Amino acid sequence: PPANSTWAWASETPLGAAAQRGHSAAVAALLDAGAGADRGVELGPLGALWAQSPLHALAYHASAQRGVAALLARGADPALGVSFGPLGLLWVQSPLHRAAQLGHASVVDALLDGGAEPGRGVALGPRGCLGTRSPLHAAASFPAATAVRALLRRGADPSRGAALGPLGMLWAQSPLHRAA
Repeated sequence: PPANSTWAWASETPLGAAAQRGHSAAVAALLDAGAGADRGVELGPLGALWAQSPLHALAYHASAQRGVAALLARGADPALGVSFGPLGLLWVQSPLHRAAQLGHASVVDALLDGGAEPGRGVALGPRGCLGTRSPLHAAASFPAATAVRALLRRGADPSRGAALGPLGMLWAQSPLHRAA
């Protein structure tokens, strides 16, 4: 198949490349030229093994709030982040979770302004059967006090923590997890 087809083994759109490098101005220019707001980087046919949205890629960059706002204004899905494993069965993480974990409060605010849900973070395993983790829990687990405050200001539930599903409980008790 052609290199840019949805059936290619790996593909990266120019928007995905700009987002991964935190280039908000390039993101805005590409969107103005008609780039699709949710197409970033994919591995495997149709992104079946790994896929990352431009919003998730920008969440790695503390100064990316302008790019985040531009993507959301063009209809990017604030819940679409990164997925690992066949069709996201291993792990799915929202852009808000990533920005919170890294302590990027201005990006957290931009995502929340664009409709991100303060409680939507990570689902481990199919439909979260291994567990879930909120953005607030992620921010509180790292030196990210500004993100913690931003999430609390916007309605994140301070009593909601990580939840382990039945398989997650087995992982938490395994010698592999305790050694990590």
